[in-house]
Amino acid sequence: MKILKIIYMITDIIIKELYNDAQTIVFFDNGYGASVIKHGYDKGLFEIVVIKGNRKEWHIIPSGYQISKDIDKVLKQIEKL
Repeated sequence: MKILKIIYMITDIIIKELYNDAQTIVFFDNGYGASVIKHGYDKGLFEIVVIKGNRKEWHIIPSGYQISKDIDKVLKQIEKL
């Protein structure tokens, strides 16, 4: 039996294609979330935006670009807000 490790406590998740790139939107219990877009042409760069709200009503807090190994750290920081 394989045991899965829980990394984040996500309340909602949206995954979609956006201009030939992959976008994942996650929401945490604290009322914040993140939109993460992998841009294929950026050689490993991800656009990450902090979100305040929920699936029905939210607004963004500009955040910038991150390399793939830093995405986990940023998501953990957002979850702790």
